[in-house]
Amino acid sequence: MRRYYNLVRLKSSNHKDLTKCLDLYARNIEPLVRTSTNEIAYWLDNFKKRKDEVFYIFGFYMNNTLIGYAQIVHFTTEEIIFIDYLAIDKEFRRNNTFYEFIEHIFIFFKDNLKIKYVLAEVALFKRNSLPSDYAKTLIRLLKISGFNILKIEYYSPMLGKENFESETECALMIQTPNNELDKIKTETYLSFLKVIYFKHYQRWYEEFLNQDDMNNYNKSLYHLYQNAELQANKRKYIEINGMSNLFNKTPIKVPVLKNSKWKQLSLLVFLIFIISIVLGTGYWFINRKTGVEISTLSFIILPSSIVAVFILALVLEKKEKANLFEIIKSFFGKNQ
Repeated sequence: MRRYYNLVRLKSSNHKDLTKCLDLYARNIEPLVRTSTNEIAYWLDNFKKRKDEVFYIFGFYMNNTLIGYAQIVHFTTEEIIFIDYLAIDKEFRRNNTFYEFIEHIFIFFKDNLKIKYVLAEVALFKRNSLPSDYAKTLIRLLKISGFNILKIEYYSPMLGKENFESETECALMIQTPNNELDKIKTETYLSFLKVIYFKHYQRWYEEFLNQDDMNNYNKSLYHLYQNAELQANKRKYIEINGMSNLFNKTPIKVPVLKNSKWKQLSLLVFLIFIISIVLGTGYWFINRKTGVEISTLSFIILPSSIVAVFILALVLEKKEKANLFEIIKSFFGKNQ
């Protein structure tokens, strides 16, 4: 049977399918990062009083069957779209369903709004340095759909006053204009955090927390932001499409060589010189004791060259520890 997809925006809590949408959302979003459905319904009716933001709830349908849910905020002044939640019922997560969902959302916003950046956070739920299966799947799908990861540690704020585990490490994903950027300025990244932390999370909970609880919540937000600011200010730029080892069981640590190429070359020449002296002395000793004639050139230069190749390969590979034969093999392999 041919599939027909349709994206429907729900504009009020009176929409006939809101309960179905929120049920789908509750079934498919991890409990630790799930916002109260009562809060969502409240803001669906009351978000309009916030002049510089627009709140969107979408239902995604296949052949008139509800299969997906999206919760999105548009920050009009900053021209940023923030994807809060995306969910598709498990039985419909096949083939191109997710891509159809994303495509329909992008078409909606492209036709209606002016946008600079699209952001999405994906909770990693790290266990033994590994994201959850849910996080890995969503990240892969978003990357295929044109999103990339900002290469910096990012934490989403706590959801309300008591859901402490919801303050968790996330992958902050971004889609830039035409996906032409491979990095953004640190100032741009910090502006994203101000929008997410203080224009989204802070404003969201102002309606549900009493003054004392809100004061404590604000402190937690400022603490998160200050930690992020300290980390970010160590760099001039934040790289995009990082975390290449995100799904590796054992992260690969590549040491940074602090010596310049000139210092490395000088060290290499010095080592060859020392090795040549040692080997030359060995040649002289063998010749004197045994009288066996061995070519000085082949005896000194050949071993020296092998050792030099080893050292050079070690530098190029940027490894602190390596097997001699593996390094030489990899070095020559790269030049084939």
